[in-house]
Amino acid sequence: MIKLDRLDELASDASQSPDVRRISAALAAAITDWPTYNLLSVEPFLRELRQDFGDLSKANLRDKMKSLDVQTDAWKLSSLSELLEAWADTDENVPLDELVQRIEFD
Repeated sequence: MIKLDRLDELASDASQSPDVRRISAALAAAITDWPTYNLLSVEPFLRELRQDFGDLSKANLRDKMKSLDVQTDAWKLSSLSELLEAWADTDENVPLDELVQRIEFD
């Protein structure tokens, strides 16, 4: 289980690869912006994403964002916008779970 404070550490650790730092920063920002109070780790965040959006691919998340209402879903839109940054410089067909594994085992 990767906790939010560990994501922040990885994101700011210059000894980590740029890939690990980017994914960690994107996840930390997305978790912080997600409207559920007191999310402290990656797993419950991913569970909620799956419940709301199903497939956790970049294309699916981007498509689902189009159906969200800015008035009622602003925090989700903000969170998903941050999360999409995890795929920068990475094949967008890579599932989010695989990106998370990159930081778990690096």
